Amino acid sequence: MADFRLDTREGAFTARKAGSPLVPGKPAASVIYQRVTTASKAQLMPPIHSKRVLTAEQKDLLKRWIEQGAKWKEHWAFVPPVRPARPSVVNARWVRNLIDRFILARLEAAGLQPAPEANRRAIARRAALDVTGLPPAPEVVDAFVNDKAPQAYERYVDRLLESKQWGEHRARYWLDAARYADTHGIHVDNYREMWPYRDWVIAVQPQYAVRPVRHRTDRRRLVAEPDHRSTDRHRLPTLQPHVE
Repeated sequence: MADFRLDTREGAFTARKAGSPLVPGKPAASVIYQRVTTASKAQLMPPIHSKRVLTAEQKDLLKRWIEQGAKWKEHWAFVPPVRPARPSVVNARWVRNLIDRFILARLEAAGLQPAPEANRRAIARRAALDVTGLPPAPEVVDAFVNDKAPQAYERYVDRLLESKQWGEHRARYWLDAARYADTHGIHVDNYREMWPYRDWVIAVQPQYAVRPVRHRTDRRRLVAEPDHRSTDRHRLPTLQPHVE
């Protein structure tokens, strides 16, 4: 059973010497259900030494799933994405882009209508809070409100993406993943010298947002070594080119 797998259809349904792991419609004939309900300590799953126990509700859920046919679905991470067909809508004039069409189709299916469009000041505030985490300056809002060009909103968002505040806002997630705030602990954190890495991460965010890479083969990014970024007080992170 060393090669036993449940993340593939073949592994879950192919018969073995001990029987089939899953027999659709027949829990009692399914080895998986047998192993989670057996009275034998040697065969019980999960093993007793794991200190993990299935509840009665979990066992019943497994039983009912098998009784109902043990319908199999591939894990979403292994399913290649497929572009869906454009849904048809009644109020096509409301649609401004492809995403709007999907939203409107779902609203119409539920018998709902889109909310009225917000005024420009509200839109400016929402966009700034989402992109930078901060409310926009009054003069920036006024400039957007008075911009009558068709691409006014796109230009407004581009300005937000070019700001240092966008870099700071987005860099928080990167720095969390890079363990920027990790420390050695009490008595050994008297000197901290990782701030150049923080400043670099903040500085490069607008570059990626405003000037996206068009071709994967040309994608070059500077990344830091994933280990000991902030816990080593005596060296800075190494920045090196990384080609995907």
